[in-house]
Amino acid sequence: MFKFEPVRGVFVLVWLSLSVAEWSYADPCTELNRAIDVLIPAVRNSGKQIDQAPNAQKVADAINTYADAAESLATTIQRLRPQLEKLPADEPAACQAANRRLEAFQPEIDAVIEKLDYKRRRYSADRGVINAWRRVIKITKE
Repeated sequence: MFKFEPVRGVFVLVWLSLSVAEWSYADPCTELNRAIDVLIPAVRNSGKQIDQAPNAQKVADAINTYADAAESLATTIQRLRPQLEKLPADEPAACQAANRRLEAFQPEIDAVIEKLDYKRRRYSADRGVINAWRRVIKITKE
């Protein structure tokens, strides 16, 4: 029903969006770093939830936790994009740090996505799981 590859694409897209941060001052870059500070524990929490999910409801909750984190980061990037696009080409240290942190965290994101996808397929008939997964897919298309 859904393809796995687009889900991984959300963070590739986010990373590419962060590359726009190369043209930003400290304030937008600091805000991006704060958004990543929120993303990392939320993705880890989603991974823990999916590991412990004994039923479809808990799987949907774990997928929704992940979707919330991805939506939050995407919203932050969308909001900051106009500021980032107007700024000079010198990459502030905060933007470099944001890009490096997200790149370094990507393998962990991929591992959580794989777990979510595996459980999603196992409970593919459950409406809550389907709706949660659709949120994740929607994020990849924006």
